[in-house]
Amino acid sequence: MKKYFLSAIITGSAVFSCLSLFAQENAAPRRFCPEVEHMKRQESLDPALKAKRMQMESVMRNYIQAQKAKPNPSPQAVVTIPVVVHILWNASRSYQNVSDAVVNNTIASFNKDLSKTNADFASMCPGPFQSKAADCQIQFCLAKQDPSGALTTGIIRKQTSYQQFPVFDASLNFLEYMKFTSKGGDDVWDHNRYLNFWICDMNDSRAQIYGYGQFPDQDTINPSPKLAATDGIVIQYNTLPGAPNGNPTLNRGRTSVHEFGHFLYLYHIWGDDSNVDGICGVGETYPAECNGSDFVADTPKQCDCHLGKPTFPQKDACANDPASSNLDGAGDPVNGTMYMNYMDYTDDDHMVMFTTGQRDRMQAAMYYFRRGLLTSNGCSAPSGTGNNEMSLDHFVDVYPNPSTGSVFIYSSIPNVASADVMIYNTVGEIVLTKKMTLPQGNDVELNMTNIPDGMYFVKLKTSEGTITKKVVINR
Repeated sequence: MKKYFLSAIITGSAVFSCLSLFAQENAAPRRFCPEVEHMKRQESLDPALKAKRMQMESVMRNYIQAQKAKPNPSPQAVVTIPVVVHILWNASRSYQNVSDAVVNNTIASFNKDLSKTNADFASMCPGPFQSKAADCQIQFCLAKQDPSGALTTGIIRKQTSYQQFPVFDASLNFLEYMKFTSKGGDDVWDHNRYLNFWICDMNDSRAQIYGYGQFPDQDTINPSPKLAATDGIVIQYNTLPGAPNGNPTLNRGRTSVHEFGHFLYLYHIWGDDSNVDGICGVGETYPAECNGSDFVADTPKQCDCHLGKPTFPQKDACANDPASSNLDGAGDPVNGTMYMNYMDYTDDDHMVMFTTGQRDRMQAAMYYFRRGLLTSNGCSAPSGTGNNEMSLDHFVDVYPNPSTGSVFIYSSIPNVASADVMIYNTVGEIVLTKKMTLPQGNDVELNMTNIPDGMYFVKLKTSEGTITKKVVINR
């Protein structure tokens, strides 16, 4: 009997599925990933897509280089992202309804993996690569308020008629039924304020599916409502730590970490330029198999994914390949490939790190494509009765965030034309007060150029209520 593994990526304006199939008969698992084929197919349908994608790469690269060029950069503030977990389960398979403890374990593991405090880092990351590993300065919380401002646990449990959710139609297009109430799933929460995390049992006639994540929408001017309705990550329930029927090799929640990497615009570490069977030279030969890029300079080039439990060092056909102009790192002839990276395909107990370059790319992606997560108050419980601060929050945006000092406030609060603005530092001191006109549906500038670098809270007191936003000043 053949078994298959799938990890998928969906990206702005197009679907780039990474259909990672491994067939297990009497041999070791082998995977196949037609991500590049899907990408080429989408580019053939939308000729502007490739140019748009490369333009965004240029924008992010310039941002990262500008941050590195600062003579005395301020420490990056830790961003805490509110998570809403949609648990979908069938009455005949109650084990799919994973417990609160499993969800809490997953969030705790997430936080350790993203902050480089995972217990297995020191033992599983080879010494030569440990200095490249990064604290990504990203943490997660279960949401404490829903989009309307009501109190929530951040966990939604919904019984569904599906014993297993199908993922593809006959043309390998994503169905995404788990993301729509009308199709037996559960609708997305505001993707600008929450990471939506669907947990369910998935299957397909071609594949056993473990997870997929959605790239940010690259069009920040005219964002796609279709992509907004499906934004987030989807995970097979039994890959979570402590879940029933736990997968024997994918059981530490690292599938979720891998897919979150895609959510913040990380590509697979090998650059998706081969057949993804774990064997270099099959389907492509040197130097063609070293032409792919993950657009990160401190991940060594490698010709293919790694499977299972590799041992250090792993040297492949790209070990002596030089760095290329697309920000991909050079091969490492001494230490080989970074198979222990979360964006490879090893077993959960062998992937333990993101690099500094990957951290920088994720932070750039948040700044440009997911800036609503930087100021979301979804991790804060609602205020007392009568305070409608939480329900007004979605009418106001403060950007760019982080900012160098020139901050803009966008307000669409009905019947509100002005606000008393107070800016507090993290110890509660007022550093600036100002009365401002808030033109309906337009931006107004708030000058913070004379305020030192750091995190601040911008409180707007209006006739309809009070709204508080976080903003980071970083020059």
